[in-house]
Amino acid sequence: MKQDILSRIDEYFEQKSQNERYILSFGVIAVIAYLLYIFSFDASERFYNEQSMQYEQISKELKVVQDYIKSVSSPNGDQNFKIKEQSKELEALKKTHEELLGFNNYFDDKLKELSFLLFNDQNWATFLDRIVILAKENNIKILELNNEFKNPSYQKVEQILNINVKLLGSYQNMLNYINSLEESELVVDLHKIDINATQKELGANIAISIWGMKY
Repeated sequence: MKQDILSRIDEYFEQKSQNERYILSFGVIAVIAYLLYIFSFDASERFYNEQSMQYEQISKELKVVQDYIKSVSSPNGDQNFKIKEQSKELEALKKTHEELLGFNNYFDDKLKELSFLLFNDQNWATFLDRIVILAKENNIKILELNNEFKNPSYQKVEQILNINVKLLGSYQNMLNYINSLEESELVVDLHKIDINATQKELGANIAISIWGMKY
């Protein structure tokens, strides 16, 4: 079958002149080229459009980068200008932090030196015991002892412990006892002393306030 078709084509071309053969050949080539162009045009157009979109996207991203570099650069074009500026600020913050740490350590040391001022139940309990011990050492008889604790305000020096003591003893022993109380490490305020004499001894009512702060 194929041979019959080819034979007919050969016979057809044998009947044509040389010029006619060239014209037919060119016509066939032109038709094939046209068909190839038609089928490949859509693919080429899609490829071109895709490449154009990618180019536009890359151009936008490049502009963003360029704008950022410009924003962090100095007027003379130094692109590390912002980095240097941030580094200086960081160094300044580090220095400030170190200074604050030093001040904080200094403040803590000073507070330790003034620990007797700090609100501490043990300090107050020790002082109450000290009142009794000093009375025995100075031959003072304690007839009555009352105390009242107060809740101190934060970082404010104020009265924390109020004590009322009723005593009995000789004049000299009473003076020695009062002096001993005032020599305490705590901030002691003897703000009231009522003395009444008996035949042999002195009676006294003493009001004592202890000052401190809560930290």
